[in-house]
Amino acid sequence: MEDFKQYLSEDSDASERAAAKEVLEGLAGLRLEKKVAEVAAERRAWLQRRFWGRVAVGAALVIVASVAFLLLWKKEKSATAPQPSQLQQQAAPQPPIANEPPLVNPQEKRKNEPIAKIKPSENLPSPRFPAPNIRGENSDNPAWKALLDQVWYTDYGTAGPRPTGVFSAADQLLKARDFNTAYIRLQRLEKNLPENDTLLYLKGYCLLEMGEGSEALNYFEKLQGRQPNWESSVQWYRGLSLLLTGDQEKALTVFRKIAASPRHPYRARSERAITILK
Repeated sequence: MEDFKQYLSEDSDASERAAAKEVLEGLAGLRLEKKVAEVAAERRAWLQRRFWGRVAVGAALVIVASVAFLLLWKKEKSATAPQPSQLQQQAAPQPPIANEPPLVNPQEKRKNEPIAKIKPSENLPSPRFPAPNIRGENSDNPAWKALLDQVWYTDYGTAGPRPTGVFSAADQLLKARDFNTAYIRLQRLEKNLPENDTLLYLKGYCLLEMGEGSEALNYFEKLQGRQPNWESSVQWYRGLSLLLTGDQEKALTVFRKIAASPRHPYRARSERAITILK
């Protein structure tokens, strides 16, 4: 560097002094760039240390809060737990009153009765909607339509799947009982989702409410045993689909199977259907 400065001070022509000056300026620029890079690297390192420091502090706060909550929960649990003396007092049997028959819990008595003696309520609520118009050979039979109205019961929205995503629009249409528009939308979905269980259920229910018993039956038969949570409503809708086709004997077979299941949600409905259809 001193040689360059001396060179600039000596008697040299203008071109040589300009070249030397350019070299000095380039060296100064390189030193500045190096310094900037060093400062930038130090800042990045400082930012990383600050970030991980905050992460560590946040994790520590979460752990402390969790431990405090657990200790508080255990304290409240121990405070509300009955003491041994209280448990003994609760467990101590009370002597029966003289000449008075022992009390029997009605629920326990009902539980021990044979299942055949426990009859479902005969005062079932009336169907929210009538049966659809019958198609096929029974379409001109007013007596059959009146009988079907007595048996008919659908509860879409409370049983079966909970449609979301691509099925949401069709679900809202079915709840609004706009079956024609819902059918068109489901037809479009079926092109891409031909074996989707939710689609099969929605399509079957839509056709059922449109009076298309045979087509509805095809969809519900495909669903048998595939979705345990829907099986009860699938069975009931199969019975209604068979009634729409006019096949009373097969419908009775389905209803008898449901009626033989003590905890089936459509047991009372099936027993009523059996009584009406006999």
